[in-house]
Amino acid sequence: ITLASASATAASFLQGATIAVQAQSAGAAAASASAYLGQTGEQQSAAAAEAAATVTRRHGLTTTQQSKAAYDAAYKACLNAWIEADQCHIIAEAAAAAAAKTGSDTWWEASMAAGAEAANAAKAAGGSCNESAEAAGTAASETAESLGANADDQAAVAGAAAAAAGANNEKCNCDPHC
Repeated sequence: ITLASASATAASFLQGATIAVQAQSAGAAAASASAYLGQTGEQQSAAAAEAAATVTRRHGLTTTQQSKAAYDAAYKACLNAWIEADQCHIIAEAAAAAAAKTGSDTWWEASMAAGAEAANAAKAAGGSCNESAEAAGTAASETAESLGANADDQAAVAGAAAAAAGANNEKCNCDPHC
């Protein structure tokens, strides 16, 4: 399910889709994978909500925006599972609330903080732009792993921490992809 939503996100990202569209693509793919695994309509909705919330969270959207994306994806998945619309509203609300809860993402903040700390230490030691970015990425990824984040999330937070380190280092006076 995670792989399906990750590849759908990547595909829609490459097509220049908005974050909202990427989130819905991820949700639809997660729901399809869940259905393929023979899960119930409720489980399909939960998978869709989780995938959509993850995408929006990674892009730094507010919890309200994450919940909305999670609700929309869950509601669509529920209808696709041939459940009544009234029932789907209740199921989608519950799925979105659960996704938002798991997504309060203290692990993300903690990982980003660890990355910033490592980058500052590397910078203080006279490290190059790449060295401070690398230190940030490694520290963020290791922290995320220790807090139970999956491999996809570890990679995402490592990239975000490295980019933040680059933005905070005058030696990185180049584009964000340096």
